[in-house]
Amino acid sequence: MIALKRQRRSLCFLALCREAWDVIRKPYIYGTNKDKLGKHVILGKRNNINNRVRPYYNYYKRIVWRWIAVLVFGTTFMRANVAEGAGLDDLVGEWAVSVDLSGVPQLAKLNVIETGPIPKAKLTSTFGEADVRSIAREGENYLVSYDVEFGEERLDVKLSLTLENDTLSGNVATGLGEMAMEWPVSGARVGTSAESDLRTVVETMSSRMENKIAVTGPTLPVGDAEEYLGSWLLDISWADKVGKGSSDAELLVVEDEGKVVAGLWARGKPLGIFYEISKSEKGLSWPIELRFGDVTIELTMEISLEDERLVGTWADEDEIAFVLSGVKRPAGEMSSISEDLLRQKPNVELVGVIAGPARVVDVKDHEVYVQEGTDLTILNVMDPLLVRFKLCNLQERNHAVSVIDSTVYAVKRTSGLFQVFDISDQSAPRIVGSCRVPRNTPVAVAAKGSLVFAANTQQLHIIDISEPSTPTLLTSYDTTRGSRTYDIAVSGSNAIVAAAGGLRIIDVSKPRTPALLSTFKGRARWNRGVDISGSMAYIASSMAKGASSLQIVDISDPSAPVQVGSYETPGVAQDVAVLGTLAFVADREAGLEVIDVSDPANPIGAGFYRTRMYASKVAVSEQLTFMSLRNIGLIILRYDSRN
Repeated sequence: MIALKRQRRSLCFLALCREAWDVIRKPYIYGTNKDKLGKHVILGKRNNINNRVRPYYNYYKRIVWRWIAVLVFGTTFMRANVAEGAGLDDLVGEWAVSVDLSGVPQLAKLNVIETGPIPKAKLTSTFGEADVRSIAREGENYLVSYDVEFGEERLDVKLSLTLENDTLSGNVATGLGEMAMEWPVSGARVGTSAESDLRTVVETMSSRMENKIAVTGPTLPVGDAEEYLGSWLLDISWADKVGKGSSDAELLVVEDEGKVVAGLWARGKPLGIFYEISKSEKGLSWPIELRFGDVTIELTMEISLEDERLVGTWADEDEIAFVLSGVKRPAGEMSSISEDLLRQKPNVELVGVIAGPARVVDVKDHEVYVQEGTDLTILNVMDPLLVRFKLCNLQERNHAVSVIDSTVYAVKRTSGLFQVFDISDQSAPRIVGSCRVPRNTPVAVAAKGSLVFAANTQQLHIIDISEPSTPTLLTSYDTTRGSRTYDIAVSGSNAIVAAAGGLRIIDVSKPRTPALLSTFKGRARWNRGVDISGSMAYIASSMAKGASSLQIVDISDPSAPVQVGSYETPGVAQDVAVLGTLAFVADREAGLEVIDVSDPANPIGAGFYRTRMYASKVAVSEQLTFMSLRNIGLIILRYDSRN
């Protein structure tokens, strides 16, 4: 942009110089050409002298105004070039730049090679890279601009930076007016003490947010718990029913890089893997959550040694709920719990937070649409700064379900009304069409082509959106009564509905007359999330007694689905998203579980991210995972397969 401005100025300046030269030459030409002017004009002796002089008077008047324009423009031209070029050389070099994305600052590198008419500069980070389009200066501020690509559109990102010694400060902004969004930016020249200070601040802020959101890893030195290492066979009883029945369980305590990790299994099912172990007056203690259906009880587990027996309690602040006792497994016997599972590395890091009521609406390749309250925003996961652009404000309680070009499809949460918004004018979205969905407000919605599939508790509604101004409800298909629907996915001509009691595969090749092809019940009571990859359906499911798993079902023959594999998760599986050979499971209080499904019959754990709050929904785009977290908003995670 700077280059184009300078070229235009130079061309205009040359044109005016040529005009000035003509001004100098033309009086001589006209003054000596008797056919045009000659002595008749100079002496003024002809009767029609007034008619012949007037055109030349007008001509010289124009000359005077052109000379004034030359002087004014020339002064402006010089000032503009001096202002634009002054001090830009101070920005040449490598800079570490940090953008604070809701308390999780991420580092990028701004490399300014040249600040001439066509600047040479690049912005890079672990997310991606972008060529800087322009660098300019306004007063004390440096203005750095680059573009982010969304399909055929390129949207402008502007950094306004102030330079002081070896540090930068300012902000990064997207959009204008009501569509503007802004985040604080700080930076430091690479190789200076200011860079070290910046990195320290970034690490401190990231660590603070991480500790708020996640269980970050083992903390107790192994020297404080050496006598507890090993496998313990336990009996666990209700505190008021000791000796009247108990449950068999196993506690495995292992060392992991000098720290202590514990895993507790009951009847072959995981009750939890514990990192936040601390010393207590009697021995060791850590927090534990017990699930009874949809009810979760938060307790503290405390263990100690009496002679060679391990004894302990599960209690809250007021009373003891359970008591336990056990002995160490004899040497040589194999534990039923894998030590590798306890030592597994997370391989997942927190890279951003979108605070408040936020959720993913849609994912299209690199583009992720997010609803933040009533605002609809978009980001590109390859953007080096991972900033967002505001598309519109939907107002009221509209739940966006799909975005196609400048059209947004949404469901009004208070009434179940399906609405179509035209956001060509982003500051004033218009409702251009609507139709009412019978019965309850839809709880799961999926869009494919010209159809939207909306499921409420006991019905699947199919809406034709081929004409956005007149969306048409084609049919309302009754699903099993008393079986709550949680999620829906569409594959080919089939709609796959995840519900309590089973997975239903419905043929929607004829949208007005859908037909049930099959129902897969499996071992689960609740099927809360489903995603399709190829011929496999991946189901986030759980049972009444708390066991949770990812079920993998072959639906190549939709009339006869077959389970080919499963993977038990430590939490309560709520949702699943599949990308390539990895399945990402939102596992409620256990956070995120990453599972390698390259061999569907033998899925294996590939990583995790343990959270302190409930995880409910998950979406994935390229290297980034977006997970909804209660009381936080939408957290952005990155899985690193290199570990």
